[in-house]
Amino acid sequence: MSDLEVIEDDTPLGKFVYDGFAEEFQPRFEEIAEETGLDSVLFIRSTPTHTRIVCTAGPYAETYVKGAKGTKSVNEGEHEAYCERVHNTGEELYIPDAEQEAEWVGADEFDMFGLRSYYGVPVRYGDEVVGTVCALDEEVYDFEAGSPSAVELLRDVRDDAEAAIDAHFG
Repeated sequence: MSDLEVIEDDTPLGKFVYDGFAEEFQPRFEEIAEETGLDSVLFIRSTPTHTRIVCTAGPYAETYVKGAKGTKSVNEGEHEAYCERVHNTGEELYIPDAEQEAEWVGADEFDMFGLRSYYGVPVRYGDEVVGTVCALDEEVYDFEAGSPSAVELLRDVRDDAEAAIDAHFG
């Protein structure tokens, strides 16, 4: 079993991070981080009670390490995380500057790490959101600038991840 495999996965999907998934997609996340200069580019697995980092790249890869588990706001005393909002709504989320948005006061991404700019896209297996492909930066970041833009790169890797998940579990 891969050391990156989610062991305590409490969703109907069961074991999501199959052997080879992280290894297959990690280079894509590294390419996005390098091409865009973003501080953190991640694939985060979501379950009803926690998140798990599957792929991580950029300067914050030593902070957001592969396999790290985070708790969600359903756990007492926890603030909703950026990716948790994507998991809960199934919608893309853009936070241009968390420092200017009162609802994100208390979010670890900003309060603990100073990551104020965020863009996340949901990853689905069937109709269920099972994860997020996201990017964060310490500075206000224009995710739509460039060609391809960071948004396009995030959506592309999400589409490929969904196809790989479907091929593996479908």
